[in-house]
Amino acid sequence: MEISARSLAGELMIRGVLDDLHEELPILSFQGPGEYRLRIHARGRDTAVDCAPNEVTEWYLIQAWPSPAREATVLRQPVRNEAPSAVATPIETGVKKVSL
Repeated sequence: MEISARSLAGELMIRGVLDDLHEELPILSFQGPGEYRLRIHARGRDTAVDCAPNEVTEWYLIQAWPSPAREATVLRQPVRNEAPSAVATPIETGVKKVSL
């Protein structure tokens, strides 16, 4: 999936839903304030269908680059037995917590 994001303060970041990540992730707005395009890849979303895994089962790759805002784009639909990806919409913020 690709989405557009505007970083007003130049601090566009990814955070866990409960802020329970064990590591600090890099700032995605690497050129400071402005418009960015984010491409989110996910795998393993169909592995822990009971939502109570004992180990990491989902992996994400998030790419960012400066780009004018445009509509969200689905690059690939889930295949059979695969959970749908997080729904994303364009965002405007100074510091944004994106839950995936």
